[in-house]
Amino acid sequence: MDIKKIIDESIIEFNKSQSKFKINNSDNFELIGQNSPLDSMAIVDFLLLLEKKLNNELNLKIDLVNKIFSSERNKLFIKDLILILKN
Repeated sequence: MDIKKIIDESIIEFNKSQSKFKINNSDNFELIGQNSPLDSMAIVDFLLLLEKKLNNELNLKIDLVNKIFSSERNKLFIKDLILILKN
């Protein structure tokens, strides 16, 4: 399974898991930033869900939460997330 497919499945699972926040499955969806509809807990929940799926599907152990937040990005789009995971 490829990384994009795992992200897609994670978005679907995240959207089903709660009703307050929704992630639009688009490369230009802003996960982190001024225009993001997500709060910090929703972002962390999504990233943890994605980490778990990456570990289960690809045996890829990555601390995505720390990697993203330690980079001090002011914005993170889904397309950025794909690039981070492919590198």
